[in-house]
Amino acid sequence: MLLDKVLALYDTEPDLVKRRQPSRGNPTASAAGSCAAQLQMLRVPHLTHPEVRPVRAAWTFEDGDMHAEDLKGKLRRAFPALGGLSEELFYFPVPVDAATERRLIAKIHDRSLWGTIIADFHPPRVAMGTEGTKDRVRLAPRDDRDPRRPKPLGFVVDPGTGIFWAPLYVDHVIRLPDLQRLCLVEFKSMSRFAFRRALMGQMGYKERVQLAMSAEATGLDPVWFVKCKDTAHLLEIAFLAGEAGTRVTLLRTNGQQDTFWIKDGQLAGDHAGEQELREDPSWDAAEVWTPRDPAVLTQARERILRVLLHEPPDDPQARFLGWWREYGPTFACATCGGTGLQTMQKSGRQPLKKPKPCEDCNQTGWREEADLPWQCSYCPCVLSACYPFARLELTDQPRYIVKRADFQASGVTVHDPEPMVEAGAPAQLALPGGEA
Repeated sequence: MLLDKVLALYDTEPDLVKRRQPSRGNPTASAAGSCAAQLQMLRVPHLTHPEVRPVRAAWTFEDGDMHAEDLKGKLRRAFPALGGLSEELFYFPVPVDAATERRLIAKIHDRSLWGTIIADFHPPRVAMGTEGTKDRVRLAPRDDRDPRRPKPLGFVVDPGTGIFWAPLYVDHVIRLPDLQRLCLVEFKSMSRFAFRRALMGQMGYKERVQLAMSAEATGLDPVWFVKCKDTAHLLEIAFLAGEAGTRVTLLRTNGQQDTFWIKDGQLAGDHAGEQELREDPSWDAAEVWTPRDPAVLTQARERILRVLLHEPPDDPQARFLGWWREYGPTFACATCGGTGLQTMQKSGRQPLKKPKPCEDCNQTGWREEADLPWQCSYCPCVLSACYPFARLELTDQPRYIVKRADFQASGVTVHDPEPMVEAGAPAQLALPGGEA
């Protein structure tokens, strides 16, 4: 096959080999919302032995890069006088106490943390000019090898300030006079499932963490251009400060526009009770205005420190139990909701005329085997370090299946990636390993 030669390039050519390598586990904005255990494991590959990505994963990244570059070029052509910063470096602030700061500095010195110690550090900033004045910009230090690009500093510690800085790159900054604001523009590709959720103003946790961090680091409203990889529909999502609800406008193929309102993840107003919005041949593009989600800022700061300060124990069993797992199997029967009595159709949308004993779990409410969730499907550490007792089955996608008895015997704990905060309680930052 001719394709054999192409596939072989991903084992020999350095730039393509790099595409298949697992990440290093640094909780930057694009990764901080990922499973904390995965990031912790990736930071110590000599202990966890993560697997290389399949070639298909490398192709997915390449397709996303090409899509982003294509949209970026069209944006420059559409707004030739309004384009701004591109591929610039900003920093997300993480408050730390003195003990935590010392630990981070020690990690930078022993090279277990990719970072730089900079006294009197001034992070990059950008602000829109007022009353005809120019926009104000303070860029990151320039790279000595290429002054057009920012110098990669990694995580930054400014000693004595109590602030630790996490790096993040932005795709583009554009000035929108109609909205009287600067916007942070990012380019994304999504599967059909993720695209449908985004169309309803609902983003995954990882994406919401990235949005919150980028808005905080830049002080700008993020706008995402999203392409559905399966159907080529385009979506513009503006995450705006001060917005109270989600508004969706579909641009129909015939040129007409339809507007929908979303409340609590459901269609509201004149369209209440209808099915969710979906990609279909009647429309080409959509615009979504939706509020920011600032509540995840505290969680993002906790996640960064939880990953960077984790010290794997020498004892293998203690190390295995010590990872901060956030995703695991659910053994409650989905058909009966763990009750042993089925009251809804298996689709979950219509009630049965008469409840009946659940056949899927033999009326116990539990299943003896369960799949790991989709977040684990392509994790490079799932079998090597996280769930070594899982069984891999390959169908149309990888399935990692866990027996309930094995899971209970393992002793592992699974934490909610987005813990609930009591109403009225202040969002306090818990600093692992810090002083009281």
